[in-house]
Amino acid sequence: MALPLPYSRWAHTFGRLLFPDPRRTGFELAMTEAARHGGGAYLEFGVHRGVSLLLAQQAAARAGLTSMRCVVFDSFEGLPNAETATFWRGRFAFSEQRFLRWFERAGGDLSQVEVVAGWFSDTLTPEHATSLNLGRIAVAHIDCDLYESSLEVLRWFEPLVGKGTVLILDDWHAYDGAGAPSDHGIQRALAESALRDRLEVLDDSPGLPRIVLVRA
Repeated sequence: MALPLPYSRWAHTFGRLLFPDPRRTGFELAMTEAARHGGGAYLEFGVHRGVSLLLAQQAAARAGLTSMRCVVFDSFEGLPNAETATFWRGRFAFSEQRFLRWFERAGGDLSQVEVVAGWFSDTLTPEHATSLNLGRIAVAHIDCDLYESSLEVLRWFEPLVGKGTVLILDDWHAYDGAGAPSDHGIQRALAESALRDRLEVLDDSPGLPRIVLVRA
């Protein structure tokens, strides 16, 4: 089934398509690179309503990755704590049932989606990594907003990613107005991750997710 054109990230607020989501080109780049390296699974950390997951499926289909396995992780209870006035505890709460309903109505393919519900501290364990049997990770989309959550994600999949895995760092510029962006969110978490020296920047457009490639 053909997927609809990308939704704006604000489309869910107004109930209609306003304009194409500006992140579309980043997902296209990530999936094209993933196809070039042989494909694999798509992981998403922080799914909310599912707009970015929809963009990922659309981009994967256009890149020829029509049967890409998608594994998404979310508490569905919002953020676990606060980090600056922009990101407060409970923000982005959206139930799993509402996500599934919105995503399907928007044209997403739920048959390719596995949902891992719960706090990262409970779900991102070595035992769970083994039981999920993820195989090769082609693309990972990190949209956790917070430093602690981002660090949990990075440390969990450090041993799982390999050469050619693409990371979409959704909130790379989220703290640009906070005075010292490197003290917050994914920027701080990545600086403390073993992955920091293994990455090549593919795209870093202002205000959009940073797209990076794992070199080795």
